Amino acid sequence: MTAYASHDTGWRMGAGAKRNFSLEGKDLTVDLRGWALGETMDCSGPRLPEELGAVLDGEFELTCGTERHVLKAGMGILVPPREAHQWRALTADAVLYRVLGPQPNE
Repeated sequence: MTAYASHDTGWRMGAGAKRNFSLEGKDLTVDLRGWALGETMDCSGPRLPEELGAVLDGEFELTCGTERHVLKAGMGILVPPREAHQWRALTADAVLYRVLGPQPNE
């Protein structure tokens, strides 16, 4: 990938069906996708990177250990490296934008 290369994600608010988008750079991974109601993603392991999550549409629940966060459209959260967590869509057609940093050293 060339530095400063732009990429059209194909996402447009209010445009109906949207395609998922993922892009990996040297130190960052960007993931943008729609979720079905109740869909979950478990993130665990010793080398979890720092993660930024931003809700673009709908609502999500983020569980980190014993903490539970409900995030609505327009809200974001930063998850520290090595922190096991689970995302769950609380609404249909929810959209989550995630940026993951580099994996930490063991």
